[in-house]
Amino acid sequence: VIQNQQTSKYTLGIKLFVLGSKVQSAINLVETVTPFLQKLSQNTNESINFAILEGREAVCLSKIESSEVLRTDIKIGERLPSHCTAIGKALLAFLPERKFTMLYGKDNKKLHTFTPNSIYSVMELKKYLKKVKKDGYAIDKEEFKIGINCLGVPIINNEGKSIAGISITGPSSRFNLSEMKKLKNTLISISKDISNQLNRVNML
Repeated sequence: VIQNQQTSKYTLGIKLFVLGSKVQSAINLVETVTPFLQKLSQNTNESINFAILEGREAVCLSKIESSEVLRTDIKIGERLPSHCTAIGKALLAFLPERKFTMLYGKDNKKLHTFTPNSIYSVMELKKYLKKVKKDGYAIDKEEFKIGINCLGVPIINNEGKSIAGISITGPSSRFNLSEMKKLKNTLISISKDISNQLNRVNML
């Protein structure tokens, strides 16, 4: 289920997202998360994204665009390579090891690079994901697109698994490493609030 923020209507898509659950439950998930995304958008004035993991890709289910003239443009339904995006790495970090290996294979396997900053091997990715799991957040510093930075965190269920992720994205000229570090605790806190809310409505 993908929400169009302009019309507030939903369309069917993302088989993994609706597998084993009713369409209405998927709609409720996005609706539950949206107020938190709006609050984050107001506090940061940067673009906010909500995504799930499907295979090796993070699929954007909802977004709130920045009001700034210079902003990022991630479309609802867009598939992003998880290994070089903050929201994707935040989701990968909490995967069971067996599932991760099924997706990426052996440590010496090479990964597609999009910029000179992209993670280039499974071994390097696994090393970074350990840090993400420890710190609770992931950073994409121009790894997917030059000039774009991103800060992402997972939404964790009661079993310690990531069910979705949220991220703040902005141009590197404005949303630099210093700004990302300032906002990481805010993003982690909102992620926990979302998890608690989903738990209260029995959606985790």
